[in-house]
Amino acid sequence: MSEKELSDVILKSMTDFGLNTKYLTGQGYDGAAAMSGRYNGVQKFIRDEHPSAFYLHCSAHCLNLTITFSCKVSESNRFKLKNLCATRWVDHHDAVILFEELQPAILHALDRITLWPDSDTSSSASHLLPAIRQLKFQTALAIFVKILSISFPLSRYLHTVNLDLKTALEAASNVQNTIQKIRENCDVKFQQLVLSVITLCEKFDITVSLSRQCKSDNPEYFFESLSIHTFYR
Repeated sequence: MSEKELSDVILKSMTDFGLNTKYLTGQGYDGAAAMSGRYNGVQKFIRDEHPSAFYLHCSAHCLNLTITFSCKVSESNRFKLKNLCATRWVDHHDAVILFEELQPAILHALDRITLWPDSDTSSSASHLLPAIRQLKFQTALAIFVKILSISFPLSRYLHTVNLDLKTALEAASNVQNTIQKIRENCDVKFQQLVLSVITLCEKFDITVSLSRQCKSDNPEYFFESLSIHTFYR
């Protein structure tokens, strides 16, 4: 059936249902060319007879496309964990930042996997979950993310094809200066980082406490007298 024949069927069906096409002021279909085509689509032939019947892409179909696309996004590489490459710092950044972004989903997934009947998989998840749900891990992750976010532009530039040595040295110097400024103001910067980690731990229901130390292990920094800020700094 051609587009013209289909438009005739639509108009005839409306008449058969007792609808007066004189008052036809709109038409909506999916975005297929056969329906929405400007020159040979069904909507064009209907508008030839009813100029007020403006075409709109069907809202229900748009919603369906949006939901379908959203479901596919979760399957893309953007939302898959990446291996931590031992040599490429650019890959370090991508892997760590992505892990931080996906932490809620990771924790939820591991929690579910611990209940799987497969003993090897559930056992691995049972070991990983408590390791992630520690203040020590979250603090280390926050520090790693902070450092990599500073070094990432330099790392990415050093992997470009048309590398300019002068620009590379300037970029390296900028990274060094940025880190030096953080070191000069380390108390304030680290306090801010610790507060953000504590907030994150509370969100994930992670216990915010220090590992107990014996006086003989470190008499100067005995557990009872330490704050979280001092302990991890």
